[in-house]
Amino acid sequence: MKTTYLISCLAILFAFSSCSIDEDEPQFDLNESLVAYYPLDGNTNDLSPYRINAQQNGVRGTFDRLGNANFAYRFDGMDDHLRIPANEHLNFTDEFTINLWLKTDVTHLQQVLYKNVSDAKTEKAAYGISIGYSPLEDEEVVTNDIIFTIAPYGIMHELRKFNYEKDTWYMVTCTLKGDTMYLYINGKPALMKYIKGEISTSTLPLLIGNDGSGKNPFSGSIDDIRIYSKAKSTEFVSYLFEQ
Repeated sequence: MKTTYLISCLAILFAFSSCSIDEDEPQFDLNESLVAYYPLDGNTNDLSPYRINAQQNGVRGTFDRLGNANFAYRFDGMDDHLRIPANEHLNFTDEFTINLWLKTDVTHLQQVLYKNVSDAKTEKAAYGISIGYSPLEDEEVVTNDIIFTIAPYGIMHELRKFNYEKDTWYMVTCTLKGDTMYLYINGKPALMKYIKGEISTSTLPLLIGNDGSGKNPFSGSIDDIRIYSKAKSTEFVSYLFEQ
């Protein structure tokens, strides 16, 4: 009788412990501080509370990272791009998070996301994401880089993650928190850098798939663009990668 009672108590204790473990798992609100969200699921609508829909030029539907048809957009590497009308929600000074999925089929310099600095004569991104390469030593060897750039006071700062593979999906997350910029790849921290100065964006549109000059078109696929007005935590980025 005592043995049966003890086993029952242990079973109840284990059940409560299991519940507690589940409740302690991190849960995040994916919509908190969300200022732009483009799932690119057959259209370029913004599903954030602000509903600033993107204008498309030449892009076409393609397969996303899960193999779903027309749930991502393909860029031809010539003149395809998305144009997000200028709005105050995308003008950041010292804090933001940008998250997107990309897959490219080339290794030359190309722009994924680009927001102009306030000086129209300066061809720099107030903030941006690009794909490029870095010559090493005698320039016979190069690395394929995923690049996050910020230009406070017009001074360019960048983080480069070396050696991405073509035809492979990557989740790229770029965060600015005060004087620190962070780059995450596939939900994991990759690089960080301390910078000085606030960024100053312009009233020009946010471009996806090219820069302001039109000379660095993106070739590949882009999906699930999320932009937040706050710097998200490492735990949040990891959680987002699992969604």
